[in-house]
Amino acid sequence: MKRYVAKEGPQTKDELQASLENFWEKEMTVEQCNRYIDHCFKVAPVCVAMKGKATADC
Repeated sequence: MKRYVAKEGPQTKDELQASLENFWEKEMTVEQCNRYIDHCFKVAPVCVAMKGKATADC
């Protein structure tokens, strides 16, 4: 999502909001959303164990 928004290059809050809405309406697929959710379940316990530090610091 952040790559999509960066490519759009919003300059105002309204443009940012429109860009985010456009991403969720047109770019996000069910499969992609499921991958994001699965990834969160994988990394959340590691983030907690690392007390919020980057997981690459392990």
